[in-house]
Amino acid sequence: MVIEKNTWKVTGSKVTDEKGNIVMEGENERIDIIEGVYVPVEMKSIMKSNASGRELKIKTKIIYKNVKINENIPDKVFKVE
Repeated sequence: MVIEKNTWKVTGSKVTDEKGNIVMEGENERIDIIEGVYVPVEMKSIMKSNASGRELKIKTKIIYKNVKINENIPDKVFKVE
């Protein structure tokens, strides 16, 4: 997880292989505050693979719409530490 130091917002993610090489990297393009929670609602990611002997890149973009936070779920279901 890539976290913004001052706000503690998750701004992206990185996944590495066993040698520390980045194989997937994601960036949160838009973060909304929904019910007091920072929610990444628009993200893009790039995944890299060398499995076939040549580098392969896959680019994706995800957009979440109509996001609900704990809607109709009682607070007692969640444990906060």
